Amino acid sequence: MHTVIIYDVDAGDALDMKHQLEAAGLIMNQDFTWYYQQARWDDFSHEPSQPRCVKFDFVNPALATYYKLKFS
Repeated sequence: MHTVIIYDVDAGDALDMKHQLEAAGLIMNQDFTWYYQQARWDDFSHEPSQPRCVKFDFVNPALATYYKLKFS
């Protein structure tokens, strides 16, 4: 799998990205997988310990490169 991680996106933007992949004819769990990670806080600082992001794993490395450039 070829991983693309896009940081600082909200859940709505992550779903829009997923829908763009499906609209382009890609099939989830066949051509790509994805998940959205909410920000995690450590309760001691004002910065998240893990920023929010969406992660896509593509089977085809060319698609990973294309969508990394498109979504960034």
